[in-house]
Amino acid sequence: MSGDPYKYFRVECRQLLDVLSTGIIALESGSAEADSATNLFRAAHTLKGAARIVRHVAIAEASHQLEEFLSPIRTTGHVPGAAELQQMLDLVQRMEEELDRIDAPAAEPPVTAPAPRVAPEQAPSSGEQHQALLASLQDAHAALRRIGALVGRWDTSANRSTSPEISTRLLEGLRYWSDVAQREITDSHEAALRLYHAPVVSLLPALELTVRDVAQVRRKRARVRIEGGELRIGIDYLARLKPALVQLARNAVAHGIEASPERERVGKEPVGNVVVGFKRRGRRLIVHCEDDGQGVDVDAVRSAAARRGLPTGSTDDELLSLLVQQPISTAARVDQAAGRGVGLDVVGSICRELGGSARVQTSRGKHTRVELDLPGLIGELEALLVRSREEAYLIPLEQVRQGQLSHASLEIGANGERAIDIDGQRMPLLELGGAPGPESRRTRCLVVVETSQGPLALQVDHIIGIRTVTPAPTPALHLLDASVSGVTILEDGDPVPILDAEALALRRPRSAPRSDRVEQLRVLVVDDSLTSRSLEQSILETAGYLVDTAASAEEGLRRLEQRRYSLCLVDVEMPGMDGFSFVRALRGNRATARVPAILISSRNSPSDREAGRQAGAQDYMAKQEFDQSRLLERIGELTR
Repeated sequence: MSGDPYKYFRVECRQLLDVLSTGIIALESGSAEADSATNLFRAAHTLKGAARIVRHVAIAEASHQLEEFLSPIRTTGHVPGAAELQQMLDLVQRMEEELDRIDAPAAEPPVTAPAPRVAPEQAPSSGEQHQALLASLQDAHAALRRIGALVGRWDTSANRSTSPEISTRLLEGLRYWSDVAQREITDSHEAALRLYHAPVVSLLPALELTVRDVAQVRRKRARVRIEGGELRIGIDYLARLKPALVQLARNAVAHGIEASPERERVGKEPVGNVVVGFKRRGRRLIVHCEDDGQGVDVDAVRSAAARRGLPTGSTDDELLSLLVQQPISTAARVDQAAGRGVGLDVVGSICRELGGSARVQTSRGKHTRVELDLPGLIGELEALLVRSREEAYLIPLEQVRQGQLSHASLEIGANGERAIDIDGQRMPLLELGGAPGPESRRTRCLVVVETSQGPLALQVDHIIGIRTVTPAPTPALHLLDASVSGVTILEDGDPVPILDAEALALRRPRSAPRSDRVEQLRVLVVDDSLTSRSLEQSILETAGYLVDTAASAEEGLRRLEQRRYSLCLVDVEMPGMDGFSFVRALRGNRATARVPAILISSRNSPSDREAGRQAGAQDYMAKQEFDQSRLLERIGELTR
């Protein structure tokens, strides 16, 4: 493992200093863009946080001073005079000189701070793992060469009518070296995965340092822990996500956790808790940061938003959503921990860059929870391998409650829903691989999975065992079977689908109470693509909704004049009026102003998502990350 504590800091620091230098020069020349000061401020803030994590005091202090210069520029838009701009450039130059000292061959950590411990996240790129990969590849290559030599001897023996004994020995040799090559190739694959994926628990040292430092500044006591830390994701993706999680931990201690005496007065333990959790939800990665502090002061947020001329929303949820969209600060004082308006809006910005979203939930005096919903670029996954009707399937182990043989009889409801009793609990039954098997079958091989709607029994032919696999994403807008969250290649070279229990639960026939509940809910699908309209209509009707479709935004508006709808599902890119204009027209009409709208588009840039929000859409989903489970869950939330 590398002993260099600045390995990643060098790269990040150099990039941020380039941004700062270029941006300040643009301010001086008058060529800066409107949001340049905000971007510069965030760059300085990010650099300060990174420097503090590696305990480089000089760069941390210089970036803090740079924040002092940039803060009024961001607030007022007024560019300072030449003298102040020169001071800002001097600070950047000072940090570049400090970075050069780190880059020097005999560089030592700054004498002003102890050398930081090496974070586990450096392990995936260590020399030992490179050597392991190289060794596996060399062994695999040697085995393949032996196979090639044996094949040559086989061809020669066939031409010479060699005795059966020699042919048998050659065949045994081929089998042996084929097995060796297969094992070494598998080892190479696993070694490569370890190089390019890391467990999310590798973030813990950075989070611990952040919580410790902010707690010291604020004279508080706090600790942090990670849930789901064994989950592995790509190192690059983890690096892009890390600043958001560090900011969440910082905010939790600075704004949420109370001082020990105050906590004890209200019956809490003196040490505050911050929990950062990771889990899969179908194709998505769900990350949350929750603290057991005082909660968000909604009135203070409303006042801060009003002072900035921002809409304060009609509900607390709408108001809290501003925290991940705009730089709003409710801090009573300004210091290195908080109070500069760099907070949850940074988290929201990073989420949007990653193609995800963020939301805030709070309970005054009890807790605050920020949840990030992100595309799931997951590394290794433990899954249960099963076989049904000659097809293999993988079910994520975290969704599996149990596997067993059952002699329970099958129950069939009036609407055709199949159910079975397991350990005194009645649950729906779904057979993998096609049409239901004989109802008279005496013994069934079942896998019980947990879903948000309760347990679901999956009937299979065989339970083979547990496998550790690397999921690959399914094609964009893979709607033909939304219960498939990914695919992987097993040892025999065959592709195997990875199933999503949540989507399987939605695929089964609905019980009568569910149909009754949504019977009056009608959804309007507006899309110029016949394929998209038909697929979305099929998904919604399967879930029990009534659905009307329109091939253009103009036709959609005419339908809204004729009938009331509970929700509109709208494509963005259409000939004539686009989806943004449709939603604006929806909001501009008193009769339809409160009808929820979800935009669906192949465009997924932060500016497109912001345009959807400005138009008045409640959500924005990218076609390349389409998730049937998430769509139905969101529709359920908006139509309650």
